[in-house]
Amino acid sequence: MFARIEVALRPEFADPAAQEFLRKVELSHPEIRRKIRWARLLDVYWLDMPASREELIPAITEVFWDKVLQWLLTGNLIPKAAGKHGGVADLLEAAPNRPGRFWAIERRFRPGVTDHAGSTALEALEIVCGHGFADGRAASGTLLLLEGVELDEERLATIAREVVCNELVETWTVLPENELKNNDRFHPERMKRDIPKVPYKELPAPVEELPLDGLGDAELEALSKKRWLALSAAELRAIREHFADPAVRERRKAAGLGSAPTDVELEMLAQTWSEHCKHKIFNAGIDYQERGAGLAGAAAARIPARIESLFQSTIAGTTRELSKPWLLSVFDDNAGIVAFDQEDAFCIKVETHNSPSALDPYSGALTGLEGVNRDILGCGLGARPIFNTDVFCVAPLDYSGPVPERLQHPRRVLGGLRQGIEHGGNRSGVPTVNGALVFDERYLGKPLVYCGTGGLLPRLVAGVPCEKKEIRPGDRICLVGGRTGRDGIHGATLSSLAFDDETPASAVQLGDPMTQKRTVDFVLEARDLGLFRALTDNGGGGISSAVGELARLSGGARLEVSRVRTKYPGLRPYELMISESQERLTLAVPPERLPELLALAERRGVEVSELGEFNSGGSLDVDFAGRRVASLELGFLHDGVPRLQLHAVWEGAPTLVTVEPDPQGDGFEERG
Repeated sequence: MFARIEVALRPEFADPAAQEFLRKVELSHPEIRRKIRWARLLDVYWLDMPASREELIPAITEVFWDKVLQWLLTGNLIPKAAGKHGGVADLLEAAPNRPGRFWAIERRFRPGVTDHAGSTALEALEIVCGHGFADGRAASGTLLLLEGVELDEERLATIAREVVCNELVETWTVLPENELKNNDRFHPERMKRDIPKVPYKELPAPVEELPLDGLGDAELEALSKKRWLALSAAELRAIREHFADPAVRERRKAAGLGSAPTDVELEMLAQTWSEHCKHKIFNAGIDYQERGAGLAGAAAARIPARIESLFQSTIAGTTRELSKPWLLSVFDDNAGIVAFDQEDAFCIKVETHNSPSALDPYSGALTGLEGVNRDILGCGLGARPIFNTDVFCVAPLDYSGPVPERLQHPRRVLGGLRQGIEHGGNRSGVPTVNGALVFDERYLGKPLVYCGTGGLLPRLVAGVPCEKKEIRPGDRICLVGGRTGRDGIHGATLSSLAFDDETPASAVQLGDPMTQKRTVDFVLEARDLGLFRALTDNGGGGISSAVGELARLSGGARLEVSRVRTKYPGLRPYELMISESQERLTLAVPPERLPELLALAERRGVEVSELGEFNSGGSLDVDFAGRRVASLELGFLHDGVPRLQLHAVWEGAPTLVTVEPDPQGDGFEERG
C-alpha cells in the first residue's frame, strides 16, 4: 500500500528549521522576506510497502511520531494523530495572522539520488515490523508552509529555486491554499506518482564498441568531449596504437573481444588516466627558461633547465632524502602512515572536492569529507578516522555581480559547505576539530574545498605490520558498504575539466553518513579478526580504479560486474565500473575467510558483493552476465598514459601591492 506522512511540530512550539529558512531568505531576497509573515517546515515521507493497513499503521506511529512534540498528518490513514481535524488545516488555523493567504513549497529528491532519510525510514519500519520488505520503498522530502497576503507563485518559485532546492538533485512544486486543504496529495494515485522512481528499460546492447581507427585529432577530441572522458587527442592515439598491436588483438580475440575498445575499456582508461588520479601536470616533463629580471642568486641556481617531474623532484625527492625510520608508508597508499608510538601509527589525508561542491555545495562537502574518511579507512590495513579538518575558499558573501549559470551565490555555497561538513562528520561520529575560511572573487566559478581526516591504526594488525598490503592469487574481490548507482559517474574526469552548460548532473553524489558509520565499524572489526589481506577506498574511478590498483599486488584480477548490488536496475557495465557512489570499499579476502566475513556483514547490517578473484594473469578482466566486456593489461592501464611535456617561462617577479599601515592606530576599537 501507498502512504504519505507529514511530520509537523505542534503549533505551540517554535520551529527552528522554519526560522533558519527565513534567515536564508532575508540574506538572499530581503524584499520577499518582508512579505512572509509565518512559516512552518514539515518533514514528508512517501511509502510504497507490501504490507497491510493493520501492520503499517502501528509501525508508522512507532517510527515517525513523537506524541509530545509532533503532529502526524496522514490523510485518513491515522486521522487522530493531529489536531481536531487531523490535517494541515489545523496548522493553518494556528497561524497568527487570520484570515491569511497560505502557500506551500514541496521538495523531493530526483529519481536515483541517494535519499538517506528515506532508506533509514524503510529500515526502521522493517525493524519495528520484525521482517524485511524486499520490494518496499521509502522517500523523503519537505513541505514548507508559508503565509503572506502579498505572496504569489512567481515569488515562491524564486524562493524554491534559490533557497529551498538545488535543481540538480531535487524537484519542487508550489501548492496554493486550496490544494493544501483538499488533501489530494494523500490520494493513492497521487502518492504513487510522487514517490521518486528510476525509469527502467532492458538494455538491448549493454556494451558498445568504439572504433578509433581512421579518426583524426578533431574527431578524437569530439569523442572525448561527448563522453566526458577528459582525454587528449594524444592519449586517444596512444589507446588506438595499443589496440592495434597484433599481440593485443590476438589476446583479445581469444577472450571473445573485438579489435576496437569497448565503452567499458575506454571509460576505465579515462578514469585511471584522469588528472585526478594520475596528477599528469605535476608529473610532467618541463623545459624551463628565464627571461627578464630572472631569479635572485641561489634560487636561480637551484632551478634546472629541465625538470622531469615536479612531484618526484620536490615533495617525493625531499621525503626520500629524509629517510626517517618513522615514515612507515609514503606515496604508496591512500594516505601516508607515520609511527606515532610503539603501539600505534598515525595517518592524515587532505584533498580537494571542488567540482562537486560547485554544483551542489552540501553534497560536495559531505561526500568530500566522507571520501577522506574512507581514504584513512583504506590506508594500510585500515585506520580509524578520529578527527576532520577543512578549509573553504569562496567568493565574498556580499558579492552583488552576476553568478554563472547553474552555480550558486557565495552565501548559499558557504551555507551548503558548512552543513555538508557538519552532517558528514557528526552523523558518522568523526568530529571536526578546526578549519579556515578564505574569501576571493576568483572562487565564484569554482569554490576550493579542502577536506581532511586524521586517523590511528595499530602498528601490528593480526600480527602483520599495519602498512603491509598483500594479495595472493585466489583472494576474493569483495565490494562492501553502500549500493552502486549513476551518481558520481565521470567524477574523476569531470574534476579535470572546466564547467560549462553541459556539465552532467550525474557527477554529483549525495552521501549517507549512517551507512558510512556502519561500514567503518564493520571494516575495523573485520580488520581486527584478520578477515582480509588488503583494502582500498572506491573513490575516483570507482570499482575500476579500486580493483585496478589492488590487482597490481597480485598481478591481475577477474570480476563479474553484474554481481554488484545496485540502487536500481538498468545500469550499464561501464556505469557499474566507474560509478563513484559513496560508502564503498574493496577488500581482498582469503577464500577460507570469506564465509566468516559474510557472516559478520550479516550481523552488522552491511552489504557485501563478492565479485570475483585476484589472479596473476597480468590483466584486469571484466565480465557482465558471463560475457567478457573488458580486458586491459595492467601495465597499459596504469603506465600507458603519454607523459605531458610542458614549457615554463619565468618573466620576473610581479609587482607586489603593499598596504601602508594606518598612522592613526591598528583599526580596532576599544571596548569596555
